[in-house]
Amino acid sequence: MTHSYLQDLSQEISEFELFLRNYLEQRFDEESNPEKGLSELRKSIQYTLFSSCKRFRPALAVSVCKTLGIDYKLCFPLASALEMIHTASLIHDDLPCMDNDSERRGQASNHIVFDEDMALLAGDSLLIEAFVLLCHFNQKSSVVEVVANASSLSGMMGGQALDLRVQNPVQESYLNKLHRMKTGALIQACVEGCLLLDSHKQRSHQELKSFAYYLGKAFQLADDLEDSHSNEKSNMLNVLGKDQTLKQLNELTQKSLQLIKGQPLLEKAILFNQARVCVDR
Repeated sequence: MTHSYLQDLSQEISEFELFLRNYLEQRFDEESNPEKGLSELRKSIQYTLFSSCKRFRPALAVSVCKTLGIDYKLCFPLASALEMIHTASLIHDDLPCMDNDSERRGQASNHIVFDEDMALLAGDSLLIEAFVLLCHFNQKSSVVEVVANASSLSGMMGGQALDLRVQNPVQESYLNKLHRMKTGALIQACVEGCLLLDSHKQRSHQELKSFAYYLGKAFQLADDLEDSHSNEKSNMLNVLGKDQTLKQLNELTQKSLQLIKGQPLLEKAILFNQARVCVDR
């Protein structure tokens, strides 16, 4: 079950990767911009953006489109923007002034390879380029607003600030807010952005919005369980313990499944997240 979800969407994810690569090649044409600084910035961006990863967010966007009967390629600009913003957050998160991590996705962190100055610019560039991309493909203003809100003070950026200033003793309510903003907001944007592409509204959008909210919470709990040996204050295991965190993950999974019953791709999405920590064994 762990890999079947992404395997089922391997063709669509490959098409998404090609879309994103082609777009960036057009934006950062090497022949027209051979200067060392621009070349290093381009390589720094590509190094993390195209590193080995699950592409869960683009897969989720494709799944929502397929569920709604929308051409899944219509979500590629949205999915690309969100993936760029997510990648920017990872590059910045690893910097010495933040979490000071030397490894990401099984390879050296961006700033280890390209130095802190270029890593900072790579993250900044990805944040800005995400919105350039949305404008380039004439996305609806409502879609742009969803992405902006998910990335803003009330979303990912605010969540990162909460993560940097966690105080002891940390409360469960504090972590719930932190996780909703830092992680859940971009996952919700994957779903809600696709809903704005649905002109027929053949399915209740409120059900899918609720599904996205529960999935965002469940995704962070699975991350915390995968990182169970972490000493980070923002890991829910440090507040609830492993058993209670697993219990919450199971409960959120069941709530999500009830909301999207009979929709196999979305069911696989939430079960894929649950299976990351093998709670079904």
